[in-house]
Amino acid sequence: MKIFVVDDSKTVCELMKLKLKEWGYEAEVYNDSLKGYYAMRNAVHPLLGIVDWEMPTISGVEICSKLKEEFPYAPMYLILLTVRSSKDDLAYAIDAGADDYVGKPFDDKELKSRIDAGIRILNLEQSFVEQKKMLANINRQLNHSIKVIEEDLEAAKKVQLNMLPQNNFKFRDLSIDYSYYPSAYLSGDFLDYFYLDDNYLIFYFADVAGHGVPSAFITTLLKSYVNSKIFEYQSGFSASILSPAKMLENLNENFIEQKIKKHLTIFYGIIDIAKNTLKYANAGHFPFPIISGSDGQKFLEQKNFIIGIMKKASFKEHYIELPSNYSVNVFSDGILDIMGDIPLEDKLNNLLGSLDGDIVSNDDVLSKNGVDFNQNNPDDITYLRISRS
Repeated sequence: MKIFVVDDSKTVCELMKLKLKEWGYEAEVYNDSLKGYYAMRNAVHPLLGIVDWEMPTISGVEICSKLKEEFPYAPMYLILLTVRSSKDDLAYAIDAGADDYVGKPFDDKELKSRIDAGIRILNLEQSFVEQKKMLANINRQLNHSIKVIEEDLEAAKKVQLNMLPQNNFKFRDLSIDYSYYPSAYLSGDFLDYFYLDDNYLIFYFADVAGHGVPSAFITTLLKSYVNSKIFEYQSGFSASILSPAKMLENLNENFIEQKIKKHLTIFYGIIDIAKNTLKYANAGHFPFPIISGSDGQKFLEQKNFIIGIMKKASFKEHYIELPSNYSVNVFSDGILDIMGDIPLEDKLNNLLGSLDGDIVSNDDVLSKNGVDFNQNNPDDITYLRISRS
């Protein structure tokens, strides 16, 4: 490491140069204080300088002060040579920017120990600077990676949204509306509906465990599975699309065979328009769907296995006649989390009560249950409403 020496005494400069060379250091000496200051000012850091206090033009204390003011974060260690020894003078020098001091005439061992200490400190400071640069570079790379991930997630979000069916859909005398509020970029909630033979409205509502990319990927597989069953029906190969129980059994078998380490709940229903009936099966979806009509609201309670847990799971199929005017209401379990720390029975009663009376919109129902649309939700919140009036 090059060490700068600034002293108006040529004798001191030459003696210092010899000693530093003896100790293995390269010395750059100046007996003109102003030239010495500018040399250190333009030097490459880390910088170690030994400067005399009493010099014409610019003093050693002024050199220390100016350098520290101009380069406040640069690794720099400045040792002041001085004949002064009072505590006030030394405190003044340290406050001005000097890091250490050595009395004149200097003792060789003392000076060398001060220089060695300064070099140790500079090495630590340089290591810190290099680590800071490395961390800044890592931070830039991370920010770039995060930006790429966010762009990918935004693109994936658009793909997932495009998989959802048309909202505010009309089929014969049925109206289908849904609200969909993911807690993250991607959601583990998914729903779809479609009609077959101009008489059946088929709908399903799924909630994959968790949320984010892995859960969203499962919703893609789910839609692909249902689409394959639609194709089988239209090709005359299989009518399992019209059997909620078979659809869930086949879906469960696929999950187990493909070793998909995720599970989901799903409610699958078929409304026969001509007969005004609902056929359905529920694979663990909770809260249970709610039928609302002129005689009040009631849950379609049905306990069954969750998809992806047991290999030989079987699912029960139920069949009910619908009122002349009704709504089928399906919520994801995120609606229960929103209600806070109250008994489950109270939460379920809140759901039933929110469907009593005139309903302005799906969001009106969610709002009655405590959903704040201006803040992030702890879980995905989805609500499907199929009504006939």
